[in-house]
Amino acid sequence: MSLNSYGGTFIGFKAMTAATKKPVTPTVHLPQKDSTAERSPASIPGKVIIDVISADNIMVPELRAPNKLELLVTAFFNDDDLEKEFAHLRRSTKPVEAKYIFNSYTCNFGNQQIVLPCLNRKHVVLYVSLITTTLDANKNRAISLKGHGYTSPIPLDKCQTFMNQKQQLNRVEGGEKLQMRLAYSIRVTTEDEGPDIPEDNTGGITAFYDVNEPS
Repeated sequence: MSLNSYGGTFIGFKAMTAATKKPVTPTVHLPQKDSTAERSPASIPGKVIIDVISADNIMVPELRAPNKLELLVTAFFNDDDLEKEFAHLRRSTKPVEAKYIFNSYTCNFGNQQIVLPCLNRKHVVLYVSLITTTLDANKNRAISLKGHGYTSPIPLDKCQTFMNQKQQLNRVEGGEKLQMRLAYSIRVTTEDEGPDIPEDNTGGITAFYDVNEPS
């Protein structure tokens, strides 16, 4: 990801793309798939509602003020072009500053919600990025955006709810498990239920700080 496109450096998409194409055993009990062609429109999943709760055990070095670490959670579907879809602001939470406690970072997202259309999508993956902001001696700011970890694929084959999940994440670089855990809830429902789907706006890193601000 180029500096000009997103206002910061980025790595991590290629590793996740390769990993999520491989069969992955989810950490939650999942029902078997059925065909949407055999179901009534009232039962066909058309919307996914994701509540991002918190993250903990983020084992990265502590940054001293005024430098800071923020987290961003992005939802990707099975057939997405990840670099392209990352620019769609409704795919992500707003960045949230993490707090360093004892020997690791924790982050409270305050149940930020991602609401997306999901008709004919097979699964969704939650992808966690680390945003590092540093100031040099001349107070010039540098922003680095780096992929860190992602969940196992979460199925969208039928209307269902996964409440209060806490999943250990897969590492973007290397594929092994991280100590980091992400807490979230997901509701897969029909197109006409639940909150409205936000407008599909695009932008770079700085736009994430402005989207959906209360008036």
